[in-house]
Amino acid sequence: MIFDLWLACHTQEEIAEICGCERSTVDHALRETADLPKSAKPAADHLTDFDPPIYNVWKLPTK
Repeated sequence: MIFDLWLACHTQEEIAEICGCERSTVDHALRETADLPKSAKPAADHLTDFDPPIYNVWKLPTK
């Protein structure tokens, strides 16, 4: 819930007020969320999902 509120652009003070906890707790939770281990992060580079085309898409057809 803390991370969802943070993504909705709430301040840490607002999040602490909504959740009923201290601001330091919110800060700690957000830091832990940002420091995910590499294996838990999504593969955003998509290099493994890309297969190059086997033909030239810019070649004009011959008559």
